[in-house]
Amino acid sequence: MRILYAFSEELPLSKARGLQSCATVSALGKQNTIWFAAPFKKDPFSFYQVSKSPGIRLVNIFRKIGIFKSNILWALKLRLLIAKIKPQVIFLRHFKLAYYLLKWNIKPLVFEVHEILQDKHPAQENLRNQEKFLYQKVSGLVFISQGLRSRAQEIYKFKKPYKIIPSGTFLCKKCANKKLEGEVEDIYYVGTAHYSWKGIDTLLEALRKTNFYLHIVGPFISKEIPVFLQDRIKIYGWQSPKKIYDLLYAAQIGVLPNTGRTLISRFYTSPMKLLDYMATKTAIVAADLPSVRELVSEKEVLFFEPDNPSSLAEALKRLSQNPSLREQLASSAYRKAKYFTWDQRANRLSRFFEEILYEDKIIN
Repeated sequence: MRILYAFSEELPLSKARGLQSCATVSALGKQNTIWFAAPFKKDPFSFYQVSKSPGIRLVNIFRKIGIFKSNILWALKLRLLIAKIKPQVIFLRHFKLAYYLLKWNIKPLVFEVHEILQDKHPAQENLRNQEKFLYQKVSGLVFISQGLRSRAQEIYKFKKPYKIIPSGTFLCKKCANKKLEGEVEDIYYVGTAHYSWKGIDTLLEALRKTNFYLHIVGPFISKEIPVFLQDRIKIYGWQSPKKIYDLLYAAQIGVLPNTGRTLISRFYTSPMKLLDYMATKTAIVAADLPSVRELVSEKEVLFFEPDNPSSLAEALKRLSQNPSLREQLASSAYRKAKYFTWDQRANRLSRFFEEILYEDKIIN
C-alpha cells in the first residue's frame, strides 16, 4: 500500500506527538511504502532513536517564508506532492491541514482525532463549522480513545468509517525478567508536566504527605517545585525512548496522576506514559478515570481517587510496601502491553486503510 503521512509542525520536537508520529510511520513502513512529509530540521528517526524501516521516504517540505509560517502554503506544497506520488491513503493528525485538503477534495483522507475543537474553543463558531465539515467529508476517522469517539458522535453525528486505535509503545524485552522486590523509596513520572490536566499538582501534594523520592523523566521547570520538596525531586528533562526505558528498567513504581477536572484527561487522552510503564514491567499507580480504564483494569493498575493527594499517597505507600502486589500488577500489565506495541497499532491501521480502499472501490 502507498501511504502519505504528513505532519505540519517542524520535526523533531520534544513533544509526545512527535514521537507518536515517528513511531507510527516506522511501524507502517515495515509493510508499506510510506512518504513521511514534514518540515524536518534533522532526521527525526535519529533524534528519537526509532528505527527507520525500509518503506519510508522522507520528504522535507519547508514551512517558513522568511520569518513567517503559513499553514495554507504548506498545504498547497503538500497538494503538489500528492499529485506527484498519488498515494492510496493520506493519513493526518493536524486539523487545519486535513481541512484544507478536504476543501480541495483530496481523498482518500483518514484523520486521526486527538481532541474535539468544539470543546476546546466553544466560542469559535467558524472552527466548529470547519470541524463539522471535516467529519462530513473525511474518508475515515481514527480515534485514540472511546471517549473521543463518543463525544464526536454526540456533536457531529458522523456516519464515516472509524476505528478506535490508542497510542502505542515499544515492548522492553529485557524487562520480562525485571525483579520487583524489597521496599521502594523512589517513584517515577514520565512525560511533560507543563499541562495542568496532567495532575502534577496532585502528585506534588501527595509527595509532601510521604517520604518518597520523585524522578520526573521529562521537561519540567525546577523553580515550580516547592522549596521543601526540592531535595526529593530529580528532573531528567526530555529523553529519547531508549533512555526512558533504561531509567524505567530500574524503576519499580510509575505514577499517572491525571486530573478528573477536564474532558481531555477524563475521556480523550490515550496516555503514552501508561503504556510505557506497562511495556517496562513497572508497577502503576493511576488516577481512576474512564480514559485510563479503556486500557487497563484493577488487574494491571492500583487506582486512586483523581485529584485526591491523600488517596494517591496511600496508594503509593501500599504499593511500595508490598512487593508481591507490585510483581502481580506489573507482570499482568507487561503481558497486556504486547497488544499495544507500535507494530500492533500499524497492523490495525493498515487493515482499516484497506477497508476504506475497498469501500471506495465498491462505491465508485
